[in-house]
Amino acid sequence: MWVEIVNGAVAQQIADTADVVTAAGTQYPWNFPKADIPNLVNVVMAAAPDPAQFIVTGYTINFANGTATQVLTTVPVPLAQPQAAQIAILRAAAAAAITGGYQSSALGAAHTYPSTTNDQINMLGSVAASMLPSLPAGWTTEFWCADSTGAWAFQPHTAAQIQAAGNDGKAWVTACQTKLATLAAEVTAATTLAAVRGVVW
Repeated sequence: MWVEIVNGAVAQQIADTADVVTAAGTQYPWNFPKADIPNLVNVVMAAAPDPAQFIVTGYTINFANGTATQVLTTVPVPLAQPQAAQIAILRAAAAAAITGGYQSSALGAAHTYPSTTNDQINMLGSVAASMLPSLPAGWTTEFWCADSTGAWAFQPHTAAQIQAAGNDGKAWVTACQTKLATLAAEVTAATTLAAVRGVVW
């Protein structure tokens, strides 16, 4: 963009591809070199502000030392907006952690158990079955898990073992939810954008 400066003030704004009619009435076609037109100054756009920190409401043109600078007019974004966005990110991270599997030593050595919604339902069903009265001697239930090498298999679990695996799964979910609540509280208490963005999973 170009501006015409008359008596130290901006008289008009002119687009790069527009014809020019100066304040004095002189006409120039759009392709005439605007740098050669008296009193025309090329506008230098100021750097755009961080959209997460400011809302652009308009712009002003400042003129000093022969240079016109287009300056964006902004207002600060209410901190509640980035806070809500950061909490949404934390919630997504918590959900991914909850459903991403957990560790349990119910079988005597650490195994990884799946924890998608369906896996949690299956675990609840297995734990409930293990608590039925009059279970036959030697009762077991198979459940999908991976050993320390990452090999997945249906492993037989006694009633005590499946209950221990279920308890470990519940403890994992609770730990993730507690962590989320703590981090969300930190975001809510933050007073600057940098502090809000600094709270990560």
